[in-house]
Amino acid sequence: MLYRNNLTQKELQQWVTYDPLTGYFHYTKEARPGCPRVAVDLADGYVGVRIKGYTYQAARLALLYMTGKWPEEVVDHIDRDKKNNKFINLRPATQKQNAQNNVAQSQFPLGVTSHSAGKVWYAGITNDGIYKHLGAYKTVDEAAHAYNKEAIATRGDFAVLNPVGY
Repeated sequence: MLYRNNLTQKELQQWVTYDPLTGYFHYTKEARPGCPRVAVDLADGYVGVRIKGYTYQAARLALLYMTGKWPEEVVDHIDRDKKNNKFINLRPATQKQNAQNNVAQSQFPLGVTSHSAGKVWYAGITNDGIYKHLGAYKTVDEAAHAYNKEAIATRGDFAVLNPVGY
């Protein structure tokens, strides 16, 4: 994918319009007469936009369009849906913050493991590659709540939490 960061907000707005409520881009009539399709699916699951021979991630363009500045590192999709480019769903992030807003698939709540055939539940969390044991609990709910509390304390707005009531 060809990529550059020297596109300006003004140049972007000459080529496309962006609806922050839907997250969709549309070519301006001057830029691409008769060519309404803007979005292209990228191999990594994100939405791309082609402008002047270059393909850009739509989320990055949305931040440029709305703020006038390129995000310094990455753009995090708050709801973890790579195709949801509504402005309210996007935030600039570091690689680390973006990774924290990621959920591994498991049969148990985040940060919880079962021992002794479900008679003991352990909670733990990994930050900066260091695992922290959060204790042993009698129920899965208690262990999930312990994880949630630590995730909020260490990850703030980027914490992914367990739903209540496992």
